[in-house]
Amino acid sequence: MTLVNGFDRMGLDFSSPVLRAETERDMTEIIQGRLTKDQAIARSIAAYKKLYDFQQLNIGVLDAEFAKMFSAHQARYTRRTPNFSKCGKCNGRVV
Repeated sequence: MTLVNGFDRMGLDFSSPVLRAETERDMTEIIQGRLTKDQAIARSIAAYKKLYDFQQLNIGVLDAEFAKMFSAHQARYTRRTPNFSKCGKCNGRVV
């Protein structure tokens, strides 16, 4: 729910059928020979990259939502020592 709230505050609506509709339209164009599979994949990647880049520019909104959620439920969570694994090259801890 926290992700949904954060994305909503950014103005992103991942539940919108727009991206799926675009993908389905591209599939129809592939069938009709007006678009190649590679072109359709490139379009989808570009659309999702645009959303990803926007989300990265506004990452503070998600940080604030998670901070709000964790502070409201702080008593329910306990801090544990992370079980870090070791790097295969330097034998150091992997964070």
